[in-house]
Amino acid sequence: MQIKLGTALMLATSASALQVTSPSRGDKWDLTHSNEVTWDSVESDPTSFDIQLVNEHVNPPVVKTIATNVQTSAGSYSFSNVAVDIGDDYQINLVSTEAHNTGILAQSAQFDVSNAASNNSSSSTSTASSTSTTSSSSSSSSTTASTATTTSSSSASSSEIRTSSSKTASLTSTSTSPSVSATHTGAAATVPVSVLGCIMGSVLALLM
Repeated sequence: MQIKLGTALMLATSASALQVTSPSRGDKWDLTHSNEVTWDSVESDPTSFDIQLVNEHVNPPVVKTIATNVQTSAGSYSFSNVAVDIGDDYQINLVSTEAHNTGILAQSAQFDVSNAASNNSSSSTSTASSTSTTSSSSSSSSTTASTATTTSSSSASSSEIRTSSSKTASLTSTSTSPSVSATHTGAAATVPVSVLGCIMGSVLALLM
């Protein structure tokens, strides 16, 4: 029984060999400056892991990945300028990157964040992006309106040209028609005069 209990303790110790030694409980971290996460490990631990800053005592919970594929043998990792809300109950998680061994490998004690990077830079970036998008949309709308105006002007010009051509043709036709009519009228008037001349000549011949 003692042998089995000793074996179980050895296995438990081996399984939980990876331990976070910093931050410690009650520490106050200023995330605008450099902070160092440290851990202890043994040869049987995974060769690498991700480091996450978490807070499960707020809504919504904070889960922010600080680093990926950190080598276990390094024993420490420093970081700074992380944007989170100031508060307590934060922890550091060492998360497995191996497909056959997923989950949290080790977790630090709870500590406080006394200062952190501002989120204003992210807001400014989003605002700038929104402004750029709006400007692009306005420019596109102006271009479309200009194109529509040009098209309308071209159509109006074409219509005016067609109308002017129609009027010119109508006037030409109107001017030509009286001439033709006058010509035909003159011809019609010439025929009776000739006939009358012949009759008068015959009458004079008989009288003589």
